[in-house]
Amino acid sequence: MNFPKNMKGTMKQKAMTGLVGGILAIAPSHAEIPPGLAGYTHHLQLDPANPAVFSIVGTVGSWSWEDSRLGDGVFWRHQADWIAFNLASPARFQFEVERHAEGDNSLLFPSFTLYSGFNDTTDGSHFARNTSDVQWVTDGTPSNRLTYLMHRNNSTAGTLRDEILLPAGDYTILLGGNAASEASAVNVNYGATLTASPIPEPSTSILGLFAALTFLVRRKR
Repeated sequence: MNFPKNMKGTMKQKAMTGLVGGILAIAPSHAEIPPGLAGYTHHLQLDPANPAVFSIVGTVGSWSWEDSRLGDGVFWRHQADWIAFNLASPARFQFEVERHAEGDNSLLFPSFTLYSGFNDTTDGSHFARNTSDVQWVTDGTPSNRLTYLMHRNNSTAGTLRDEILLPAGDYTILLGGNAASEASAVNVNYGATLTASPIPEPSTSILGLFAALTFLVRRKR
């Protein structure tokens, strides 16, 4: 995907913030971004056997999850936030994000994409598509592949909540804004919570869906 070089100058200088405590239990301190991961704003270790609510705050671009001027489903890589988390065991994963205050923040319509795997570079294109696998190539060297799992396209509300059953493993959330590209481009603030809890005794239908998702994650790895 080729884009004008002068568009790269609009990348924001991102303010990174720390992790605050949990609610269901005392959450561990905010983990430093480990070696081998690149471009992430947060890295969390989630243990469903010891449920805790992790709260994070951050800043994203109002168009960062999708800029329709560039085409349907095209995100701004460096204006979005990248959240890495690991599940120690299969979990009911819950994710909630909401805009902070109003004013310019009223242009935040949070949307996200969930991938399996961790990214390992900040090099490569500044743009990619938010409904497919993502892999950057720098000087002929490919990055780790982020395997697309699902997304939530929200362009109407300031709050977004979701819940999904996930197998144990490494995951990445691409979080950004989905305001109309005709609106002013601003940096907007959000607060989010992430929770992983044990999966209750499953029904046959839930078990089937979980098995299918586990197969998809393993097959694409």
